[in-house]
Amino acid sequence: MIQMSEGQKRQFDHMLSLLNNASSPEEVRYYFTEIQQFLDKLHTDEKPQLDQMEPKDLKKYEYMLKKMMEASTKKEVLYYEKEIHDLINKISPINY
Repeated sequence: MIQMSEGQKRQFDHMLSLLNNASSPEEVRYYFTEIQQFLDKLHTDEKPQLDQMEPKDLKKYEYMLKKMMEASTKKEVLYYEKEIHDLINKISPINY
């Protein structure tokens, strides 16, 4: 579980707002990557989540990430982004 300080929560909420208000697939990808890097920094003391995935879940994760990067509309990118987060949360739920 990740514990965030108030400042980290505000920063995360701001980045999530930017992601949700993005107007193009490129912007969505950019903000998704920024959020992922932010969350990765919070995981430094924990075992990486990908190491905890079952092989079938890891394969699904890699497939969805590839599809998200190839998506041509904001709707597609957001769909795959949500699916990726749902899969990761299934393995290691995060409390915000």
